[in-house]
Amino acid sequence: MSGTTKQSQLFNQRLQSIQFPTKELKSKTTYTNNSVDFEEYRIEPKETSYPLLGQKSVPYYLVHSLTKPEVEQVNTSAVSGHADVSLESTLDAGDTSADNCHESSSMTYLAGSPLVTPFLDLTTCEVNMPEMKKHRNHRCMYTPIDSAHARYVLSLYVQGCDRKASHPLWVACNGSDPEQTTFIGCEIVNSSKRDEFLTYTISTTGTFFASDSQLLTVQSVIAQHTKRTRRSLVSNKSISRQELSVDGFSSFLLLGDLENEATSRIVVDFAWERVVKTLELPPSTASAIAHIKIVPGDVISPADTAYRELCLLQGFAAALKTKEIVWAGSDSESAALQAIHNLIAEPYHQDEVESSQTEEDDGNTTDRMFQRDDLDFTDHLWKILMNVASYAELTECLTAVLTALKTRRLQPVVHRCNRTTLAGWIRQFYHDAPALPELVGELPLKLLVEIGSEKLGADYKAALLASKTVHPSHLHFYLEEQPDIERQLVVLHKLHVVVELLLLCSYILRLPHQALVTLVRHSLVHMQIPEVTEAEFQMPLPTASVLPACQNAQPVIWRVEVGSLPLRKQRTMYDLRTIAPYPHVVADKNHVKTAGERVSLTDETEPSYYSTLVRQSCTNLL
Repeated sequence: MSGTTKQSQLFNQRLQSIQFPTKELKSKTTYTNNSVDFEEYRIEPKETSYPLLGQKSVPYYLVHSLTKPEVEQVNTSAVSGHADVSLESTLDAGDTSADNCHESSSMTYLAGSPLVTPFLDLTTCEVNMPEMKKHRNHRCMYTPIDSAHARYVLSLYVQGCDRKASHPLWVACNGSDPEQTTFIGCEIVNSSKRDEFLTYTISTTGTFFASDSQLLTVQSVIAQHTKRTRRSLVSNKSISRQELSVDGFSSFLLLGDLENEATSRIVVDFAWERVVKTLELPPSTASAIAHIKIVPGDVISPADTAYRELCLLQGFAAALKTKEIVWAGSDSESAALQAIHNLIAEPYHQDEVESSQTEEDDGNTTDRMFQRDDLDFTDHLWKILMNVASYAELTECLTAVLTALKTRRLQPVVHRCNRTTLAGWIRQFYHDAPALPELVGELPLKLLVEIGSEKLGADYKAALLASKTVHPSHLHFYLEEQPDIERQLVVLHKLHVVVELLLLCSYILRLPHQALVTLVRHSLVHMQIPEVTEAEFQMPLPTASVLPACQNAQPVIWRVEVGSLPLRKQRTMYDLRTIAPYPHVVADKNHVKTAGERVSLTDETEPSYYSTLVRQSCTNLL
């Protein structure tokens, strides 16, 4: 048995010792990443951030160097051409204290004359410095290796792997070769006839401006694919229609930030066939899918005011459990009490005031959606008491209301569906004077939470009905009586998410009414699931209705994929995106947007893109 075969067997034995976390292991906090070491490499099981762009994450092995990345590591490889190599990266290769990712790989470029290299001519001492520097992403927690060692690891994997139960293997590369390879991967494909393995080579460069002449054209991607797959070179038109599939994909960020999870986000993905031009806009025949994430409380949301009211209610409810509260009302403790006296004196005057305010704010559609003409007494009371400055003021205000009820100076109207304790007392006062408990302890706060919950539930119902996207029957689950206030607050939070979804899709996507009807009703059903905690929605949309919103926007991802028909096992993919696709990628900080920086639709500066070329090949196994 040869040494290579022994190494291959040992390597795959190490792979088999790795266990991917099951559902049971994931739920245990004691679970740790069970990586193994082989020679100078570390192998880790991964289930997220799959290297192959455009494909959902599957469990895979990630191989990288044992050497930990240093804090200050810089790779200054040129981005102006795929075959450029930087002076610094080669000099680092000879430094024992340098990053392991450059070790020995740079020496592979010293072929030919010993005095001439692609970056340095020792006979004239002329140094061809790169035009742009690309810095290592310091957030990366591992050190990549050179492509020669990566291919060695893949050969060990292919020679001795269990072909019936093997996860894909990906090796992180440092991009020190002429093609600036970022990843090399391999995947075993089992079929009824024969086993095959797919190999992937991923190269990432950048950044480039959208108008940069160094961006590959669709025709050059097709030419590279046909040359690599050893097909005869015919006209591009003939290739795309008969022998090749040329599919396009683009993603537009219409709201939010891709790297900031604390903001609401709307991303629309388009997919179409017969791509002709790099960075072309999707045609009307493309399919469109919206990915919408709602983060309540985002200041960009049209429902921000309603959410602040919901947060106040949640704070009062939390005080019932913790027995602690921070009052956020006005400094003047007499303001709320004076408003209560005015309400008692003229209980219906508030409707006239709010009606006039609605007419003044007639241009604000959001405000009109949350304006109700059917506010009852407890609704008005909540609007006053939500701004109290202390527990004493809350008690004093409620005492004034109950006193007015006892003396018949106040005979308010409440809705028949109002299920609050205070509404029940008001109904009883129409017949006799009930015995009321003393307003001490947590009772005043409990009464406040009840009327606030009742009012907000009616507000959300009115907003959805005003949009004409639902019928009252669609809201039955959300408006039925809940066993406790905690459950009621969860339901209110879900209703708020649906309302924000409706507003954002109306104002940002400007969807037609029928599309809004489908979206809102789907989200209402989806949010009924108890396990649903994250407000993320995915829904196909009519392309014609969403294309206008993308006409003046720049795609954050644009991709063309060339595949050999009929099975597309030979593929070439060219991907452009505004955010670095891999954690160990290098970039020019002068052009690319930094992490957390928002992509503005009105930004007049030309966008810059990372360029990624993916080459997939298929080989039969014996």
